[in-house]
Amino acid sequence: MAVSMPSFTDLVLSQWRDPSLPTKATLAVDGRSLTIAAVVEVSRQLKHVELTSESINAIEVCSKIIPEKVAKGHVIYGVNTGFGGSADTGSNDVERVQQSLISHLTCGIAADGKQQAVLKSDGHLYQNNGDLKERRQRTLIKSSLPLNDTCTPESWARASIIIRLNTLSSGASGIRVDIVQSLLNHLNKDVVPQIPVRGSISASGDLSALAWIGAVMEGKSSATASAGPRDVDGARRVKRADIALDEAGIAPISLHPKKASPSSTARPAVAGADGDERGVALRGSDESFEPFIAQVRPRPGQVDSARNIKAFLDGTAIRYAQPASQWIGPVLEDFCLAHDQLTIELNSVTDNPLIETATGRVFHGGNFQARAVTGREMGI
Repeated sequence: MAVSMPSFTDLVLSQWRDPSLPTKATLAVDGRSLTIAAVVEVSRQLKHVELTSESINAIEVCSKIIPEKVAKGHVIYGVNTGFGGSADTGSNDVERVQQSLISHLTCGIAADGKQQAVLKSDGHLYQNNGDLKERRQRTLIKSSLPLNDTCTPESWARASIIIRLNTLSSGASGIRVDIVQSLLNHLNKDVVPQIPVRGSISASGDLSALAWIGAVMEGKSSATASAGPRDVDGARRVKRADIALDEAGIAPISLHPKKASPSSTARPAVAGADGDERGVALRGSDESFEPFIAQVRPRPGQVDSARNIKAFLDGTAIRYAQPASQWIGPVLEDFCLAHDQLTIELNSVTDNPLIETATGRVFHGGNFQARAVTGREMGI
């Protein structure tokens, strides 16, 4: 019996939006319904975001639990203990623990920003001096980065922020509302942290990246951000974090217990998949795309691919001589599975520890492990 599975074509059509059609002015962030398409809208098209009232309430309730636990002398990982191999080392200076974490993780190789190019969200490249460089489109694929680039494109940083914002909006992380509001302001006011491409190696691979975001939110002079209008040549520049926040009217945050803990999987690689089903034009036959062939081997990807290729070839002189649908089909199935896994991850809480507001219990676990995401990406 064939396994019921949405086709790749159905998936693409469900995510597609005609840019000429009107959409909601803002994206409501609730911790449950973020889609890959919405991440692209926020990261590349600068769509504004807002918190739902339910998320604000959930965050406020949860934020009271950690201070109460600390006041009663409870030992909570990353709050009044060290991290990783230092987890058995306690500290009563909980705010210093958070500051130390940010200082420890803000490492990496980066240019000083004085002559660094600034990317528009759509990938167009400008220089800080205002001269328009050759326009070229960058995809969200790591291999597309030029070798001399030291920081991630702005769209990657914005994607990390919206994913982290959605995670915190679930109300299971113990952070304050003003922390989430700061992330929201960075997106809506387009102050984008500079994140080194090469940072630390860690369990989830993104600790350094999230620490740089936190450093900008604090307004540290050692951190930098891209800021300024995008529609004026030369107006968008790489600036010190404290200056960028001041000019944008964003208040720097202060770190309290657990607010610095960046454990998450909020930096998955968002790859644009441009399905290219063109093959070699040969004096072959389109017989291999007949529906019956796929019916007796009902692989969802093969069925979908064969149907589309046959429709594309209808009325043309081009024919295929190779079993293209049998090659393309499994790849389409991988994309569908990857979409499902990424969508689950976008709406997951990956902090450690986690707080259950209904009972007030604090749980220590390993949701920060990113194998569920990286395993599928490697398959693709």
